[in-house]
Amino acid sequence: MKLSDLKNAVAKAQQELELVKRKAVELQLRAKTTRARADHARLVQERARKAAKQAKKLAVAAEDQACEQCSLLTKAQKRLAKAMKKVGRAEAASKKKSDQPAAAHSSAAKLTAYPSLTLI
Repeated sequence: MKLSDLKNAVAKAQQELELVKRKAVELQLRAKTTRARADHARLVQERARKAAKQAKKLAVAAEDQACEQCSLLTKAQKRLAKAMKKVGRAEAASKKKSDQPAAAHSSAAKLTAYPSLTLI
């Protein structure tokens, strides 16, 4: 081989080396960006998991609070029904008391109509 052929081969090898170096740098940049994207995706996924976990806790707390409110409402309804029943009894008793004098008057009228009847 001639010296010029060797020089051409060396120049060609250097060009290929530079090309390979540029491709290596490019691949390193791609790897770096891919790593960054993967890290970002991992962080987003972690945030999503945390948000889902917090949402689940809030849902459980809301469900517990709703259950407690339902229980309080049921108790209040029972107390109201009991109070209404008591009021109904009181009204019935007051009606009986107001009806009693009228009945007493009617029995007194019967007594005067029948003098032979006496009160025992």
